[in-house]
Amino acid sequence: MIIPGPRSPKHFNSFLCPLIKELQELEEGIQCIDERTNEPFILRAHLLTWTGDVPALSKSLNLSRYNSYKACCFCMIKGTCHTSNKHIYYPSSAFCNIRNHDDTINMGKLIAEEMNKDQKDEMIRETGIKGSSELLKLKTLLFPWSFPTDIMHLFFENVASSMYAHWSGKFFNNNLLLSNDYELSKSQWESIGIQIEKVKKDMPIEIGRPPHDIFKYHNGYKAVEWRNWIILFSLPLLKTYLDKRHLQGWTYFVKAVKLCLEPEISKEQIDDVQLLLKKFSDYYKREYYQNNGQRLAACKISFHYLLHVADSIKYCGPSWTHWQFPMERMCGILQPLIKSKIKPYSNLANMLTLLQQFYMLPFFSISKAIQRKTAKTMEYGRLRTSDGQYISSSCIKRNNTIARNNYYAQIRRTIDKLAHRPNASPQLAIVDIYGIINYYLVHEFNHQVYMLAYVQLTSKIVEDEYGCKHFTQFRSKEFIDVRCLDHCIGFAKIDNRYYIIDKENAFDDSNWENIGH
Repeated sequence: MIIPGPRSPKHFNSFLCPLIKELQELEEGIQCIDERTNEPFILRAHLLTWTGDVPALSKSLNLSRYNSYKACCFCMIKGTCHTSNKHIYYPSSAFCNIRNHDDTINMGKLIAEEMNKDQKDEMIRETGIKGSSELLKLKTLLFPWSFPTDIMHLFFENVASSMYAHWSGKFFNNNLLLSNDYELSKSQWESIGIQIEKVKKDMPIEIGRPPHDIFKYHNGYKAVEWRNWIILFSLPLLKTYLDKRHLQGWTYFVKAVKLCLEPEISKEQIDDVQLLLKKFSDYYKREYYQNNGQRLAACKISFHYLLHVADSIKYCGPSWTHWQFPMERMCGILQPLIKSKIKPYSNLANMLTLLQQFYMLPFFSISKAIQRKTAKTMEYGRLRTSDGQYISSSCIKRNNTIARNNYYAQIRRTIDKLAHRPNASPQLAIVDIYGIINYYLVHEFNHQVYMLAYVQLTSKIVEDEYGCKHFTQFRSKEFIDVRCLDHCIGFAKIDNRYYIIDKENAFDDSNWENIGH
């Protein structure tokens, strides 16, 4: 459903009505015929979740928007009005009463039927409900748990950018509130930006677009770049400059984000997310708000929503199942399709029809045949893993000015913990090691074919108190079975250490089709 612009509709329910009617028909079931057996059956479909960023959810649920006293979609927390800018902020860290499904429906009906404007405005101010929502007519949607928090906007585009504004001394307009011990100087941020530019070539392709100088280009950062800044680059780069207590406070958030990016998440991990985000919230209020009315602007509603992330995962599944990356990508696809300035929406509808027809065309690819094969071995420059990822090697000729080094890898090797005791029963364990792939080869020995990688391994890996892994140098080279290669990682040289830049199990919506394979 594409709603004509350029502004959002004032009465959103009128656009939802046709959709809700169709969904209600699907809830009751429609008659279909099984083509194989030629027998009738009833097809039913149910909507389980409805996702969006906070403004979109507020609009579709007919709730007050973010600059109101009761703006939270989950609970009844009441905001505080700033005396200077007249905006509403949320300094309380306490858990408030969760909104109730039936109470919300009943209150929405009462407000919709109220004829006295002053009384109606007062009811909206006290409840945050502006009227009835067509969405709540669906039987399978339970408010508020069927409307989870979107971490793409919350974590990556709100919290991360706000923390950068704090650290760079740009959050508060009042000069009296600046010069905090968590602020970094301009020269320090310039140094961090230069360091990012130096290591960008050594970042694997699978992390997405290469990192940009955060000091120069933070205003143009996309959600993916903020995500990578949080989980990959922030801790190694800030260790030199941030005080230990601020680094520890930020570590709570980084660990929580990494857990939220897991493809699968357990109940224990959800509890960890709740605990880590609560610790970060307490740290944030203590250090950045400081219970100072002049610093009330630090208490944005986005920092309050952190307390509801774990419950969203508990009721709706891992965060990647309801984040807004697919929708944002679709918006990026739609906008370039508009060619007509006179009738843009008709033009967009026609282009979408053509695009869908194009996707229906059959396509296939043919792998190039190997042209030569020596009697014993043959070197290769690139390996494709079973999940579709490519791990390159340093032997491939590349344009060193623009090419990225996609040949640093994590290797999972099985070792015997008691190898130093020849007569002891083996105790096998899987360990992670890291190295540079020089080249691949296929080798035949005793009528058996082996696929090997020639790898230069790193020295001993050290993990610090913030979870950052690093080493100091590279050591010997050896052949390793390619089945031990796990995935690409990055090496970021900062001072005299190489930090391992690894997404680990972080889910990427670009490879969602590989989940479960």
